[in-house]
Amino acid sequence: MLIAFCGTREIGSDQDSIAYFTYFNLDEYGMSLVAEPTFIWIAKISRIISEENGFRWLLFIYAILGVTLKMVAIRRYSDLPWLAIITYISYFFLLHEFTQIRAGVATGLVLLSIKYILDRDFPIFFTLIAIASMFHYSAMVVAPLYFISFEKLNLKRRMLLAMTVPAGILLSFPQIDFINTIPIDLIRAKVAVYTEAESLRNIKLNVFNLFYLIKYLLLYVYIILSSEIEKNQSIFP
Repeated sequence: MLIAFCGTREIGSDQDSIAYFTYFNLDEYGMSLVAEPTFIWIAKISRIISEENGFRWLLFIYAILGVTLKMVAIRRYSDLPWLAIITYISYFFLLHEFTQIRAGVATGLVLLSIKYILDRDFPIFFTLIAIASMFHYSAMVVAPLYFISFEKLNLKRRMLLAMTVPAGILLSFPQIDFINTIPIDLIRAKVAVYTEAESLRNIKLNVFNLFYLIKYLLLYVYIILSSEIEKNQSIFP
């Protein structure tokens, strides 16, 4: 049902599908400037399936990949799968599989890769992150997680985690432009496009809105209860 809901949606019913439709109608070179390699490959496959309804097939293929990967990860990790599915549908599904379809597939692969950090299986972890990066370049930022020690959350680690929220809020105030510091031209160009699009929509991030305040609160609840949670879920750290 979730796959069908995404794959058959009206173009323009979300904030990104019109942009994807524009990408889909570019030539291969133009597409390579705005999208990752897998978008080009899936576009080609979609046109082979149906020249007339190629873009509809592209959305459907992304929906199959994104939803399936998330469900496999939930089945693998969660002892409370229906609670996990409710969380997924109520937040991540509309954000990823319905809107940010490339990031949706990438995050599914990243989620599956966590097991291989704990297993210290670098080849499989790196392969999953490499594939995820072919769907969305931002997945590359996950690679350093492999080299972080995932020990229990002692007092020092809890304090560092607790400081991330106020530190992040403070960093949001100076309005520093980080775009020009990104060393990869393609990614810098993509960030610039996203930033321009956000400015045109006149959307300003409010780090104190209710949605974010609830997320901050949840983080602190998890930190406080981490010792008890770790007893039942080894992957928690």
